[in-house]
Amino acid sequence: MRCDIKLHQMKTAKPIISIIIPTLRRADSVDRLLQSLFEQNYDLRRVEVIVAMNVKDPEQELRIEQKWKSKLNIKGVSTGVMGVNKARNLGMEHASGEIFLLLDDDMELLQKDILQKHEEYHSDAELMGLGG
Repeated sequence: MRCDIKLHQMKTAKPIISIIIPTLRRADSVDRLLQSLFEQNYDLRRVEVIVAMNVKDPEQELRIEQKWKSKLNIKGVSTGVMGVNKARNLGMEHASGEIFLLLDDDMELLQKDILQKHEEYHSDAELMGLGG
């Protein structure tokens, strides 16, 4: 499995939440999702975003990097093979957060407290995972 890390990573403390976004040439959708992440009422220094691309896409990597590197702790990885699960798994391999949040590239976070709630739910020692 090939991996290229191209996008800029902001210097932060270890993230609490690692957001994994698998994608296949959907720059516009990813951009809307990243905008909704940026608008969260949450300390984004505690978040890392990993955009896991199924195929190497230098144009998408450059577009994401130019727009988001100063706003989010973001990096990109490329699997080199097709498959959303392969992309998700590769993203998780490169994640360093304590909590994973798996999002699809066509999603947007409409509520501004999703990240805060996600962290709160995971603070429950009885909870092993969340699904939705």
